[in-house]
Amino acid sequence: MKFIYVGDPMCSWCWGFAPVVEELAGRYEIPMEVVVGGLRPGPAAEPIDSIRPYLTKHWIEIGERTGQPFDLAGLDRQNWMYDTELAARAVVAVRATIPDLTLPVFLRIQKAFYAEAIDVTDPGVYPKLLADVQATDALELFAAESSKALAWEDFSLSRSWGIGGFPSLLLERDSQLHLVTRGYVAAETLLPTLDTWIEKNATDEVAGKS
Repeated sequence: MKFIYVGDPMCSWCWGFAPVVEELAGRYEIPMEVVVGGLRPGPAAEPIDSIRPYLTKHWIEIGERTGQPFDLAGLDRQNWMYDTELAARAVVAVRATIPDLTLPVFLRIQKAFYAEAIDVTDPGVYPKLLADVQATDALELFAAESSKALAWEDFSLSRSWGIGGFPSLLLERDSQLHLVTRGYVAAETLLPTLDTWIEKNATDEVAGKS
């Protein structure tokens, strides 16, 4: 079995879900693969001026519901495009070179963007962000055009799975994908359900081999 977490480091509900993902990753001895879904990448990017009022309200609501910190100063930028492609490229570059650091990098970019108001659409911030989680070996691939292709492959893959919103959590078992959740779910709701499902299926696997 493995978990597949489909999200975007510049997705506000994914930031709200970050503590749940961290708890989940430490709770089960099940690998977790991170796939970037593509929120507003490249041609889908939007000028901040057109979505600032919506995002301000949205971030405040998510912060109140999840307890996650949001620095609203990040929404005050002028002539800025909300383009999620570069952040996705950083995630896939790490996954291709240092897979074990994929989730820490995803979470570090989220924290930088939402809690520290760092402009993660600026390639110049990534040497420091990747150094924070000891992932600087991924910088060369991140800077290469091939990381863009890898990111867009992820976007296509998530769409092929029918993923239309983030965060989404899948569980792959025997080459079959099972949707665990689409959208934010609190840990106290999600984890007991997962505990029951995993315990039952682990028991079924043992019984099937006996």
